[in-house]
Amino acid sequence: MPSDYSPSDDRGFLLELLAMPLRWGRKRLRSFRAATWPVTEAVIETGEVLWGRGSLSGPVAEYATAKLGYSYLVKGQYYSGYHTEWFKFAQDAFDYVTAWKGGKVRVRYHPRKPELSVWREQDQWAPPPQEVPTQLSS
Repeated sequence: MPSDYSPSDDRGFLLELLAMPLRWGRKRLRSFRAATWPVTEAVIETGEVLWGRGSLSGPVAEYATAKLGYSYLVKGQYYSGYHTEWFKFAQDAFDYVTAWKGGKVRVRYHPRKPELSVWREQDQWAPPPQEVPTQLSS
């Protein structure tokens, strides 16, 4: 199994499940607040997948998160941040990390605190590299 996979503790399934709406809401709020911040290009340096399985009383459910670490330059100084996405299956999260790792994205940074950054989906100009359709020759 690839080294960037990490199984999470199954006992944490309920906590992770309950935290999802809170994390989603926080992410949306940060994105809204950052809408007017300056934009810069970032390079995705790292990627990891965390996954687990659990059940609240029914069938066992799988969940996974993909966490991408990026770096960006503001006024000659390098900063870093991360972006997290949730997936139903670990393989989907692993594919997401594989597609984005090493790529470039746009991030917004706080004008007075450039160490604070946000990756907004609506700021991205292209899909991940593996999703770019290839042209067929006739």
